[in-house]
Amino acid sequence: MKKTNTLPEELVSICDKASQVNSCTLYGIIHDTQNHTISVLVENKESNVTLNNCEKIIKHIQLTWPEKYQKLLQSNSLEVSTPGLDRPLLEYDHFTQQVGNTISCQIKNGDKHKKIKGLLQNVSNDIITILVTDEVTEIPFSEIISCHLNNEIKV
Repeated sequence: MKKTNTLPEELVSICDKASQVNSCTLYGIIHDTQNHTISVLVENKESNVTLNNCEKIIKHIQLTWPEKYQKLLQSNSLEVSTPGLDRPLLEYDHFTQQVGNTISCQIKNGDKHKKIKGLLQNVSNDIITILVTDEVTEIPFSEIISCHLNNEIKV
């Protein structure tokens, strides 16, 4: 699976601490080098994450960001939000928590990328199993570029 967090562990720890201090947990970090964005994704299992939580977390991160990484902070936009309904699946645990739900993935297909959407049936050490229409497809983690939960809201 494509690595979405390329930040040094020291910075991940700062983001984690900022989340905890503000009654949230760190869901994940996406460092988008193409769009120059560092997205810190937080959640709270007991209550909603508020705009106030996000503002406090971003301020905490900015105030505790080490001097030696200031150039990284200055060359990227820092944002804090929840993972949302269509949350990205960034880590192994994220996949295991979504077994039985519909996911959408972008996977390597030779020199190109292919999109696949289906019911996540199983997660093993290095493969996810998705039911697409009536066909079971196994996808190695090494071929996954990105995946997210596919919540379709019906009106």
